[in-house]
Amino acid sequence: MPDPSASLFKNHERHYKDSGADRWQVPYREVKAFHLDRLPRWLDRIPQEAHILDAGCATGYLLGLLWESGYHNLVGVELSEQLIALARRNLPDEIALVNADVRDYLAQVADQTFDVILFHHVLEHLPREHTIPLLREFYRVLKPGRYLDLKVPNASFWLAGYHLFCDFIHVVHFCQVPDDCIDPRRRALFMGREAMRELIEELRRQQS
Repeated sequence: MPDPSASLFKNHERHYKDSGADRWQVPYREVKAFHLDRLPRWLDRIPQEAHILDAGCATGYLLGLLWESGYHNLVGVELSEQLIALARRNLPDEIALVNADVRDYLAQVADQTFDVILFHHVLEHLPREHTIPLLREFYRVLKPGRYLDLKVPNASFWLAGYHLFCDFIHVVHFCQVPDDCIDPRRRALFMGREAMRELIEELRRQQS
């Protein structure tokens, strides 16, 4: 049976807006002035020539913030044709945008290509059997010592039911919140390449 969410992604612009996914998208000047956590707080560790991938970039909001922060070696990948079209209108032409499933895109990427990968609020849309293979691909395309920034909705948050179950394309849920999580509504992971390898091995042991 074909994945029923595929047709929803083809017409994702209305769903994206109706779900309120763009409500938190404020201009860069406000992010900077009020120290909002739209971009990783550790970003100042990353040199501005870094090669950064936003995997599941939607309308390109994070890419725009990165560009205004001085990072210009950027790639965005998005499955929805409608959202990638919005991103193209919103962003400088110098930012590379790819309309593709991130799994298919990564299969074409050479080893140790990226310094940073942002993967925000995408993993919950993928069947759990794709989780470990995808993490392995992220590990493969990251340069040694570089970083993955991963965010998913936190199912233990008191409003989680609305955010998780009103969305037909949310298929996996996560509930463990690290002690140092900045935003209690989300599970946020910032991991280096070796920590990723350990996570992959632990997930594989749990499945065996």
